[in-house]
Amino acid sequence: MANGRRRPIDSPGDRIASGGSGAGFGGASRTTVIGVAVVVILIVVAIGGCSTLARVDAGHVGVVRNGGPLDNKDIRQILQPGSAVTYTGVFSEDPHEYPAATVQRFYQITSDQGRGEREGVDVVQVPTADGVSVGLEATIYFNFVGEANQDLLKRFDTNIGLRTFPVASTGERLHAYEGDQGFASMLDTVLRPVIDNDLRQEIGSFRCAELVSSCALIQQGQEASESGEARTTPDGRATNANLQAVQEKINRSLAEDIRRTFGADYFTNIRFNLSRVTLPSNVQRAIDEAQSAFAEVSKARARVRQAEFQNRANRQLARTYEQSPGLAQIEAIKNIPPGSEVIFNVGAGGSPGLNVGRGR
Repeated sequence: MANGRRRPIDSPGDRIASGGSGAGFGGASRTTVIGVAVVVILIVVAIGGCSTLARVDAGHVGVVRNGGPLDNKDIRQILQPGSAVTYTGVFSEDPHEYPAATVQRFYQITSDQGRGEREGVDVVQVPTADGVSVGLEATIYFNFVGEANQDLLKRFDTNIGLRTFPVASTGERLHAYEGDQGFASMLDTVLRPVIDNDLRQEIGSFRCAELVSSCALIQQGQEASESGEARTTPDGRATNANLQAVQEKINRSLAEDIRRTFGADYFTNIRFNLSRVTLPSNVQRAIDEAQSAFAEVSKARARVRQAEFQNRANRQLARTYEQSPGLAQIEAIKNIPPGSEVIFNVGAGGSPGLNVGRGR
């Protein structure tokens, strides 16, 4: 106005080009970016928060490992059995649960395919010294190290727990911490060969008849005794003593063999209990048939002996009657059938006979 010239009014296009209202557009962009960032953070926190709290029951101990995208996979902490809900950190893995140290575990083996806990896995048959394949019924009792030794527990989780083991019944592979089936699959893969080896060594030092007395019936060179009864030597007491000896030897060697196989004392209070030894079905059938045959032989021999004694008695009775004819006649009279009449010529020189009758 001072120089008499009027300032022109900016057009809308001029304002947009000059950025007069662009500041507002830029503010909206920044707000959107901030909002998206907040949402992302909330999602990340929500996802991570799913693994921040954990607990284990009284029968298990938990091993927690780091699980974040930028974290190492080291063990973060140990959750004690029966512990309350515990903070385990953002992105941490779910606890690897193993049996607590106070919980007694057992591993059962059987000779019957239909009775195994996991069919086809816990069935064992081993040869005796004379080549008979015998089945075994046995149970191994033990405790896992658990929380009793945290250093060993961490070592187990690293060396054994991170591996997977096949489940015989399904073919899938599980970690040892994935429930009872996972732990059992680990035992089947690592522990079972140790047990089989110990059993093979100890059972292989005895003949079949020394473990199962009836096995003597099918052994070469074993025959029936003079009485016709099947030989069962060694007797039941001897075979029981031999089974007890096998059990004691395995109890002395099994713990050390397991420690050597696993590389540390992960299992304690190991106790092996041998219930019985069974024979294969074909061998058992042969024994049953042999026992049946010996029974028939015994019956036949008994009948022969009975006939011999009867014949001997008859000869003795004949001599008695010969020496005493009157006694013979008395015995004959006793045996007259009812309703019969018999005439005995008891006199000499044509004297009348004795008419004897017996009423009905």
